[in-house]
Amino acid sequence: MTFRDCLIIIGILCASRVALWLVCWFDRRGAGAAELSRKLLHVAMGLILCPLPWLFDRTAPVLALCGVYVALLIARRFLAALDNHVGGVIDGVGRRSVGEFLFPISVAIVFALARGDSVAYLAPILVLTLADAAAAVVGRRYGMCRYATPGGCKSLEGSLAFTAVAFASTHLTLLLAGNTGRVESVLLALVVALVLTVIEAFVTGGWDNLLVPLGAWGMLKLLAGLGVGSLSLLAGGAIAAVLALTAMYALARASAVAPPRGGFAEN
Repeated sequence: MTFRDCLIIIGILCASRVALWLVCWFDRRGAGAAELSRKLLHVAMGLILCPLPWLFDRTAPVLALCGVYVALLIARRFLAALDNHVGGVIDGVGRRSVGEFLFPISVAIVFALARGDSVAYLAPILVLTLADAAAAVVGRRYGMCRYATPGGCKSLEGSLAFTAVAFASTHLTLLLAGNTGRVESVLLALVVALVLTVIEAFVTGGWDNLLVPLGAWGMLKLLAGLGVGSLSLLAGGAIAAVLALTAMYALARASAVAPPRGGFAEN
């Protein structure tokens, strides 16, 4: 690594520390729920790491930076000084998760896989940063239509928020920073958003922090060269699959509460 790389890494770590201090201050004031504080930190860290392709042209500095993040996360479990106040933000939701470790690991992996392609890096990291947070906040605040998945109890409102933000993040990145046509970027973003919504809904234990960005990168790489016709077919298939899953859950829920064929028994 060069001296410039070291200075940039120190600057990013300082920016991360400021973001952490602000979120902890917000959390101590009781201005929001534990989930909101956790997702604020999630968004802040993601946005800080979004410019990496424009700051580094090699993978080694990014691996070093993300290694420091992981080392600090591990160290806070053994050093009370590092865990003070931070634990309330990261662990305040009261569920076990490896998501905080997988976040920087995912950033390093996607950066390495992108090989200097800013779109292939930025779109997955934006989806990881913004869509996941939107789903959690909207689901907690406005979630009324609940459904059970292996990943826990989710809400239709949260899943729709994830889809909308994932679509916007992918579409705008392709349109503004890539060479994809307007129609192609809409169709490709729709496919990516729908597939990732299913992944996010069914994955548990924080592993969506790894599978969502890797899934986004993989689909962008595989589908980026397809034309409007092929992407239209894929988008139609993705919509049909999501509607089928929704119908299956609706039927299962209806059958669970349906009365027996002879009607309700009188007590």
